[in-house]
Amino acid sequence: MEKRNLLLMVGLLTIGFISCQKKENPKTVDTNTEISASAKAKINKLGFSAAGAQKVPGGYLVEGDILLTEKILDENPVTSLLNIAKTEHYRTTNVVKSMPRVFTISVSNLPAIYSDATNLMIERYNQLGLRISFQRANTGTIGDINVVGFNQGPNGNQIVLGSSGFPTAAGQPYNEIKMNTNEAAYGTNPELSNLTSVLQHEVGHTIGLRHTDLANRAYSCGGQAVNEGASLEGAVFIPGTPSGADAGSFMLACLNGGNRTFNNNDIVALNYLYGTTTPRIFGYGSGYRGQEYSFTVYGSVLGDTFAWTVSSNGATITSGQNTQTVNVILKNIAGTAPYTYPVSVLITSLDGTTRTATFIAPSKYCGGNCPL
Repeated sequence: MEKRNLLLMVGLLTIGFISCQKKENPKTVDTNTEISASAKAKINKLGFSAAGAQKVPGGYLVEGDILLTEKILDENPVTSLLNIAKTEHYRTTNVVKSMPRVFTISVSNLPAIYSDATNLMIERYNQLGLRISFQRANTGTIGDINVVGFNQGPNGNQIVLGSSGFPTAAGQPYNEIKMNTNEAAYGTNPELSNLTSVLQHEVGHTIGLRHTDLANRAYSCGGQAVNEGASLEGAVFIPGTPSGADAGSFMLACLNGGNRTFNNNDIVALNYLYGTTTPRIFGYGSGYRGQEYSFTVYGSVLGDTFAWTVSSNGATITSGQNTQTVNVILKNIAGTAPYTYPVSVLITSLDGTTRTATFIAPSKYCGGNCPL
């Protein structure tokens, strides 16, 4: 079995970043990799590491997978690095706006297997029930995201598999994914699950996800530890994702080929950014009178506001009324066991749409020895 390393290659165009996946190739192509001291100084000024930088067609390859054009090298960017750790999930500064939304995806001038992989990728995303979803564009039309082909052979021991970009400031997803049709990329008989996983990863970038291990690419790629940095697009930590290793994430910088879809932490990250059509409340605590009980709503969207209601005279909201998590203390609960009371939250999104979630919370009977 051939072992493949799929690396995400983020290449800069004049309109922003382009991210690409690559794999190792046994064929070696000699290239002139020497760069000048002035170019290295510009690379460092942009916030990237010049260690191991290479001169490649179109610009300079830095940190293993970032292509800087000469034009970008002469810019003076303002970065937005809010948090960098180990293998947490990160988003770009720009994300998709105005939800709920359905985006169309088209496939232009590619073999049928790429179309099949696109359909399977759409199915995987839509199964999450996010407030953004995808569907195939009408035949003969170009979708909001268009999958196209390009033919590029190996460069050294790596070959580009696909590329995409990040959302616009207006909140639109990046509008194109490029897939390499060179035989060295996927072979003469591309594997459906492999193509699907690459497309799934690239769509993740089009809606604003960066690599989970961008702070240390060596975690999934091996070799020297490299921090991709915030770059021009930002690297904003997504709350609720792990600070430790996350070996199964579909947004790792390097993959070993084959099939890789969403793991639980990927779903947490996507839910944080784009919510679900049916938010849910979960409660945590003993449930005894006089003790604190916390309720958290999942499936909200970045930028949502919250208004909680606890329908019981014997419960007091102590904190978190306008946050994703509310804390409640039970007092006197009348009636007969088992005691329950409804907790609900009204979620209002930036576009003015509202959703409601309700949870029937239990209050445990303590046989007359309840805490005050």
